[in-house]
Amino acid sequence: MSYTENTKVKQVFCRIYKTISDHGDNAVSAIYDNLTSYDIRYEPSYVSSSDWRALKDIDTHEIYEELLNAYFDGAVSYQNEEVKKLLFEVNEVMTRMGYKPVSRIASYLAEEDPSYITSRNIDKIADCGHYTIVKELISAYVK
Repeated sequence: MSYTENTKVKQVFCRIYKTISDHGDNAVSAIYDNLTSYDIRYEPSYVSSSDWRALKDIDTHEIYEELLNAYFDGAVSYQNEEVKKLLFEVNEVMTRMGYKPVSRIASYLAEEDPSYITSRNIDKIADCGHYTIVKELISAYVK
């Protein structure tokens, strides 16, 4: 796999993550809340509103594709071995079945619609949980 970093996503994520972390708050939860909501739920005042707008201006599917591409390429620091094993297994199965796993998994994460994931994998992903998977992708990406 040839991974090319999406600098727009990387810059916004890292700025927000660093600012929130520097203030001792849970940056992963704040980013997750903002990715999974159409309106901003948790916007610490010490993070510039332009950074939050920049995050909201990037298509959620594009963000998840960036996180997944970096993850599968090994351009991250894995945090949760259970999630890592699950995602690589799902990626492998979907690839063998002729699907584009990054796009399908990104669509599932963006829309929380299980129809993007094959029935063989949906139970495993559901058992792991949306938050746990996204938390791992964000944590691995920004570390």
